Amino acid sequence: MMMDSSLKRKLENDGMSPKIHKNSMLHAARVMFHKVSTDFKQNPKLQNDVKVASIGLLVGIIIGGLLAKTNEGGPSYMSLSRGSVPWTSLKAPGWNPIHIFYGKMDNFYNEIPDKWYLKHSPKHTTSNSNEWFGQHGQDVAVAKFFNFKSNGYFVDLASNDAVWASNTFALEQNFDWKGICIEANPIYWYRLSFRTGCHVVGSIVGGKDFEGITVSLPTDPKKSGPFGGIVGKDFDNKKAKEPEARFTASLTSILKKFGAPKVIDYLSLDVEGAEEFIMKDFPFHQPYTFRVISIERPKSLLMKKLEDAGYKQVLDFKRGDTLWAHSSVYEAGKKRVEDKGHEIAKHKLDDWPQVRR
Repeated sequence: MMMDSSLKRKLENDGMSPKIHKNSMLHAARVMFHKVSTDFKQNPKLQNDVKVASIGLLVGIIIGGLLAKTNEGGPSYMSLSRGSVPWTSLKAPGWNPIHIFYGKMDNFYNEIPDKWYLKHSPKHTTSNSNEWFGQHGQDVAVAKFFNFKSNGYFVDLASNDAVWASNTFALEQNFDWKGICIEANPIYWYRLSFRTGCHVVGSIVGGKDFEGITVSLPTDPKKSGPFGGIVGKDFDNKKAKEPEARFTASLTSILKKFGAPKVIDYLSLDVEGAEEFIMKDFPFHQPYTFRVISIERPKSLLMKKLEDAGYKQVLDFKRGDTLWAHSSVYEAGKKRVEDKGHEIAKHKLDDWPQVRR
């Protein structure tokens, strides 16, 4: 063990004894130092162990520094592909990642029925402007709002099926957007795993972390699945035949955990009457801001919160769904969507095809 010679002289100098003896703690420290120093000099094995421990400590410091550099947040962190996000960064109290093997991507695209492509466009058309899947035209409205920009970022809450009535699939596939697909119901996770441009997060979202709630998670993806969600008198699901107990994660925690940028282009919010419950405590400007939000049937308190945060309503899809934009982008985007060409026929639940065998 290396020791500064001046420090050693100070500790061993009898001239310091009067000061040391006046303080019981200093005196005890002096006695302990002499004992440790004597044992160290007379024990070669102890000297070797200290050398090994010192080397191990140095290596640990170097590795720790490299890991800290790798796990830095912000844009550089999100430049990693979904699969290259460090596993240790996804492991946290209350979280455990599930890795799904989806097979071949070709199978996924081949199984998309023609009738899921709105505006009666053929499958795999070369015209991006015709490949839309949004339930009420939200995806094409958002694309037009941003002048069909590429490489945007979205948060889809809740995603349901990967393609059918998805407000974000066309943005991801046609314009290389990336984002987070949040879906609590496991029946949708396999198909969502094909969407390699987004993190698939299996979570019930609430205003706070670790809040105990009751949910309904139907097992039929075609009929009852889209209507699952939080159960309670203030939500669409007043009661459930088979209620399940779950814990919530806040939207802020999810955005932070998966490295979302501070400015997010689009939030699709459709959670069967729980929109206000989820967003009531969300800090719209600290640190995250959404440029555009589509919301299903927003209640008056949520609308007031949006207006206070600087949002204005851009569109009313006339079926309870609305489109809102932050004041910083409202004027330019509104002009782009004034053309009613964004209006698209509503998906019907009976449009879900029979499984091909």
